[in-house]
Amino acid sequence: MPVMVVVLSRAAEADVVGWPDPSGPVWILRPGATELAGHVGRHRAESVVVLTRPQDARAGRLAMTVAAGANPATRFAMRVAPVSVLALAALGRQAVGTCASAADVLRWVDAHLDDLLSGVCLTRVGKLDRPSPGIWQHLRSMLPGSPGFVVTFGDQARVSSTPLEVAQEATLLVGASDPAAAAPQLQGARPVTVPPAVSTQECYGSAGAEFVALPRPRELPPARTTCRICDEPSDDLTCPFCHVVLNPQEHVA
Repeated sequence: MPVMVVVLSRAAEADVVGWPDPSGPVWILRPGATELAGHVGRHRAESVVVLTRPQDARAGRLAMTVAAGANPATRFAMRVAPVSVLALAALGRQAVGTCASAADVLRWVDAHLDDLLSGVCLTRVGKLDRPSPGIWQHLRSMLPGSPGFVVTFGDQARVSSTPLEVAQEATLLVGASDPAAAAPQLQGARPVTVPPAVSTQECYGSAGAEFVALPRPRELPPARTTCRICDEPSDDLTCPFCHVVLNPQEHVA
């Protein structure tokens, strides 16, 4: 395959999970030292785009280094973003279904990350650490009959017991078999249920459902430059695949 998208999360329910179905096109793996290398060895790809959260970034970089050494014909690049695992999987699926090259998959992810809204609806927040709940939220979480909490990620990360209003024009995906799992906490856009990306119990310490509100897709502008080594388009000063420093004078103003 030309491009493989892999989401690394230590909360993955198995060593390898195809999302949204067993055939992919996005794969969710645990960030162990050998899982990614073995998966790429079994499913040959020209390029692999790795997406992960800050909590798994260190292990993810090690896994990618091992995989690159074991699969020298494959190019690897990584993006780390403070969003839900479901958001990474959904955005990766959207990107690989839209873009022809691995570099444009990365550019698509970069272009849409800031506009999405993601988080998780939880029944308890006692084991949550990013973002950290307040003491009263901890206490309320322990009481029977708690209505639950909405946790949002990103620059405005917070924990709240107030329902979250989602713009109606957004595509709201909820990772749950039952749409009622997040119904009390999410208002506005009509939710679409999709297979969970990870176990919320394992990832956040509580039963619940991850969600992501995807913005309307935007058209990618032309890349600022092209890597002279691997010929991939790039908006960065360093090629994300071969790590060659690009000449700033090569960038289109």
